[in-house]
Amino acid sequence: MTEVYIDQQRVFFKENTSLKLTIENTFFGNTGSYTLDVTFPLDIEENRKAFGYVNRLDVSKKYKKYDAMIVVDSKMVFKGSAKITNISDSEVKLQLLSGNSNVKFWTKAQKIYIDELEYEYTDTKESFDNFVGLDGFGFRPIIVAGSFPGKKGIYCYVPILDENEGRDETGMSNGLLNEHMLMVDKYDPYGEPVYIEVARDCICPNLMFVFKWIAKYLGYRIRRNDRDNPLVNGIYIATATRTTKNEWRDSSEEKAMAKALPHWTVEEFVKQLQNFLNVTIIFDDINGTVDIVSDTFTEGTIDITDSVEEEYEVEVIDDEDVESNLYDSNVVYKEGSSDYHGIDMVNREIIDSFTEVKCTYEEFLRQWDSMTADERKITIWTTERGQYCSDGNGEKKRFNHFGGIIRNRQNDNDIELKISPVATTRDIEMYAFDYSYGGGNTIYKNAFERKGTCPQTVLCLQNQYEPANKQTVWDAIQGENEEGNKKEDIMQVFLMDGLAVPSGFYGGLYQIPFTHYSYNCVYDPTNVIYNHCKWSLSLANDNALMNIGILHESARLQNRNAVYSIVFIAEHIPSVYYVFMIRNKRYTCKKIEVQFDANGMDKKIRGYFEEIL
Repeated sequence: MTEVYIDQQRVFFKENTSLKLTIENTFFGNTGSYTLDVTFPLDIEENRKAFGYVNRLDVSKKYKKYDAMIVVDSKMVFKGSAKITNISDSEVKLQLLSGNSNVKFWTKAQKIYIDELEYEYTDTKESFDNFVGLDGFGFRPIIVAGSFPGKKGIYCYVPILDENEGRDETGMSNGLLNEHMLMVDKYDPYGEPVYIEVARDCICPNLMFVFKWIAKYLGYRIRRNDRDNPLVNGIYIATATRTTKNEWRDSSEEKAMAKALPHWTVEEFVKQLQNFLNVTIIFDDINGTVDIVSDTFTEGTIDITDSVEEEYEVEVIDDEDVESNLYDSNVVYKEGSSDYHGIDMVNREIIDSFTEVKCTYEEFLRQWDSMTADERKITIWTTERGQYCSDGNGEKKRFNHFGGIIRNRQNDNDIELKISPVATTRDIEMYAFDYSYGGGNTIYKNAFERKGTCPQTVLCLQNQYEPANKQTVWDAIQGENEEGNKKEDIMQVFLMDGLAVPSGFYGGLYQIPFTHYSYNCVYDPTNVIYNHCKWSLSLANDNALMNIGILHESARLQNRNAVYSIVFIAEHIPSVYYVFMIRNKRYTCKKIEVQFDANGMDKKIRGYFEEIL
């Protein structure tokens, strides 16, 4: 027997009709489970109780979300939501949605944007546990050298350069958001305290914390996370948006984390996170869980050979019509508008216009030595350690640290990752301050003065917002509308490992934000980033122990040109995440269609499959 419940009230679908449930593999369509329109007659009293007088003409028609559940022979086979698609005088039509379909539907319908939520996290005052006290003026907290500025795994504060700002008369950037100080060392060689500035008014959220909080907000708990590793957990979101009104936490910080995020719907954020980490995110409404899965085939293998009906259909698809998929497409980062990206992201057309040699790093060195200077100038070497060319001085130069994964050079339909490395630089120096007795707030601007400077890795952001002029009445009449403070459609990220590294000038320790372990800091054999955290946000041609490209190596070969439609017999609905064995061949399941009538489930199930090569 099939039972349907709407808001925990049992309802009855139209007599002599069936209910078709489609369950899609999230890897292919980022959807989930859904039905076609199901008709519920309003001459049945139970249906009228559930839907009220929605069919009356004088009742306002508006969006409403219902909780929905399907139970077959006392076993729940569907749990999610329902939306009304059609209303007539005598009946109501609903579509039932579950899993990713449900999340996409009601977060979009309710306009849930990730930068408009109020994130709940431990009060930032607890982060002052890292401070040793206040400075001589009694108002600026000082961070102990080597401590984590913020709360590891939730948020951090690091130097941020807003490139839209200029520089003041001292030469310091007005855009360097650095309201709090870091104690580099207790005393300098002259016996006086030394500090450098670090940003504390721009909160940088942890990427996975944001996702986990959103999942909890939507009512799901994390059941499985295949990306629970130090690299992914050490990724933070860069922002140059000020998030506090004053030095200390107050009510203005309630939405601090939200301000740091792009204006994306939950659906868009989930999609971009899947692409960035090469995972399938599966929302399960029946169990109230979400899985972050690195493998399409998570449930093992099932052999349905003996259950297959003799007839089957194959849809043959031209190459041009095959949908792009993350595992068999070119994958590139979307480049931010920062002027400091420099040579870390190079347009693919530039590389394609020169001779590219793919070889080992040792072969590159041998070829370099055997070539003339002119030959080197027109050659690009792609090695396991990165891409190299000859710079303006004729020296070896590594470039394109964050170049894309190019699986097919003939394919221009790249998948663009909107979660992308932020630009970084070591060219900006953090000025040392003299807080000795009688010294006041003295800035020492260069290395020739007594205090010197402390080189610091700085994150550089430009045009996180695109400010527009305030619209006038005449502009509105003329139809010249501009959106003020439009956010850039990108989420720029960096790495923070929580380990202390040398500051460079006085040998003190501090936390360094970076995007590549050998790209953002000067080589030092004692540097813990070299000896411990060989991490990178690079996608390809990189020998970091852990990088984002490693997450994209699990390419799966499937025949994308043929989709098999096969009917098989089953007592229960199999998971679409199985590998299906059919006559000694392996298939991945794109989706399953199951029919229900009043008496229960039709044991003939239709599946759509692609052969695994």
